[in-house]
Amino acid sequence: MTSGTYPFEAVRDHLTELYSRLSTARDVHHRRELLDEFFLVDPSCTTLIEGTSVTPVVADGIESRWVVAPGCDTANRLLYIHGGSWCSGNTAAYQYVCSHISESTGCAVLAIDYKLAPEYKYPEGLNDCVKAYNWLCKNGPEGEAVCKSVFISGDSAGGNLTLATYLRLRAQEKDGHAIRKPNGLMPVSAVTDWTQQGESFKSRAAVDPILQEASLPKLHPVYGIGEFAGPAVDSKLGLKDPCVSPLFGDYSQSPPLFIMVGDYEVLLDDSVVLAKMAKEQGADVQIKVYNKGVHVFIGFAPYLPEAVEAIQDMGEFVRKHQSA
Repeated sequence: MTSGTYPFEAVRDHLTELYSRLSTARDVHHRRELLDEFFLVDPSCTTLIEGTSVTPVVADGIESRWVVAPGCDTANRLLYIHGGSWCSGNTAAYQYVCSHISESTGCAVLAIDYKLAPEYKYPEGLNDCVKAYNWLCKNGPEGEAVCKSVFISGDSAGGNLTLATYLRLRAQEKDGHAIRKPNGLMPVSAVTDWTQQGESFKSRAAVDPILQEASLPKLHPVYGIGEFAGPAVDSKLGLKDPCVSPLFGDYSQSPPLFIMVGDYEVLLDDSVVLAKMAKEQGADVQIKVYNKGVHVFIGFAPYLPEAVEAIQDMGEFVRKHQSA
């Protein structure tokens, strides 16, 4: 950070420069390399909370990492689903923010490397999230163990998958399968509406340094949705299939929702409209719009004050809704 530059300005400038390089990425592999730099604005963003343990584990066939900060009750668990446009991102880059989440919530965090597009198109990544959630309900960092409370969180594409995982579980329950209902869902900067009806795609275009209205349509063939959809997407619903666009889901019996989004995101309305709709359906919904929050702002903890605030808010939400 240059002398006199505030954290927000440094993050904004970093993401603006990254966006310029992403726009000329050669292929998905190059894009993945670039997005691995997303949080590299300050060394503090890639530093674990002191005493945090990071343990590789295979969760029902899915490469994952347990991230456990000191003092956690490992019977309280949180599935974290990373962002990266469904085609990039990994637990190595996210273990740092997960250590902050673990410290704040008191939960053992399971970060998962779900299958990525385009090698694995929809719904392969979602299937992994559901499998990991079910595994998490039966296994902790020490092995098979009773789970008192379980939460799901994720950012961007992972925020989408956070909601889609619940909706898939709910659909399985309706089909007669026994499921364990999460204690709460915490989507961050989530993509909820692939039809892109939100006004914020235009109203926030000038202040969002990393996403624009044209960003999502480019991902249709990558993720395997829209006109590129396979048989797993309801052909009558298309982009309004709830597990593709969770905005169109049924939250009438959902666990409590804590929706977090930045004011400087073109995806702002994806969260605001979801919160309004879920409340109308009877869900227990809390939404917070963070001042000057950019896309996936929580990953810049502890450097960015808004990120610290959001992670503290996650801790309060978890303590409020965890099982006794």
